[in-house]
Amino acid sequence: MPYFKARTAAKLARPATASIAVVQLMAVLPIGLILALWAPQLSVAVVLGGSISIVGQCYYNFRALRYFGSPHIGQVVAATKTAMVGKWAIIIGFSLACVIRWPDLNAGILYLSLFISHTLGALLLPLLVANKLPFLVKKTSY
Repeated sequence: MPYFKARTAAKLARPATASIAVVQLMAVLPIGLILALWAPQLSVAVVLGGSISIVGQCYYNFRALRYFGSPHIGQVVAATKTAMVGKWAIIIGFSLACVIRWPDLNAGILYLSLFISHTLGALLLPLLVANKLPFLVKKTSY
C-alpha cells in the first residue's frame, strides 16, 4: 500500500508560480522607489537584492514544481533537490558578484532585502500552490 499518492497527474499551472514573482516585485519596488528620494545607494541595494531573490525564486518554482502531482516520488525529490541547489547558486553567485563588483554598495541592505524578499516568496509558495489566495491566481481551464 503506497503512502504517497499523487493528488493530480496534471502539471501545476504557470500563473500560480508566476504570481509569486509579482508579489515579490510589489514588495521590493515601492521600497526601492521611496528610498530613491532620500538615499539612492540604499535604493540600488534594495532593488538589486530583491531582483536577485526573485530570479532565484523563479528558477526554483519552475524547476521544482515540474513534476508536481506525479506518482513517481523520485522525480519530485530529484527535481526539488536540483532546483534548490540551482536557486542557492544563483542567489550566492549574483549577490557576491554585486558586492565584489561595486565596493560602495551597501552589502547589509542588499542581503537584508534579499532575505526579506526570499522569505516572502517562500511563505507564499505553499499558499499559491494550494490556491489558498484566489485573488492572486487566475483560474484557467484546459
